[in-house]
Amino acid sequence: MRTPTNLLISEFVDKEEESQPIMDRFYISKGWEFNRDSACKGWDLILNDTKIEEKFIYNDCGNILIEILQDVISFNRGWYYYTTADRVFFIVTHRELFSVNWPIFKEWLIDEMKQGRKFKPIISVRGYGYTLNLAVMRNEIPTDMYKRFDL
Repeated sequence: MRTPTNLLISEFVDKEEESQPIMDRFYISKGWEFNRDSACKGWDLILNDTKIEEKFIYNDCGNILIEILQDVISFNRGWYYYTTADRVFFIVTHRELFSVNWPIFKEWLIDEMKQGRKFKPIISVRGYGYTLNLAVMRNEIPTDMYKRFDL
């Protein structure tokens, strides 16, 4: 049965599938070799022997969202816990790519929270349920943790 939640999830999946060819053209333009066939829960593609998790941002608020809980009610953990990617690509409105060194960024995020820094929680009630994200402003991420590309 296609419930409203299932319809929203389907819309998200459709939107991501529409965005992937745009990124594939970008990767080809850079001469990067990529393979989406190995996609799994831990990453979306292999690019030049590097595991990549792609996150598409369609409404730019100047931040990246780190998914802590995919569904608060069922306590389904978010991708923060299970991605094994080397880099997370945050693709902003098909115009910019922020390629974040995930292991280094994750360590920085934990250190920041241990020191008392608070990141704005964002709760989404669309899609999978009550999803808990932490909003990290892109301009506050140390520049040595990411590379930025124009698309």
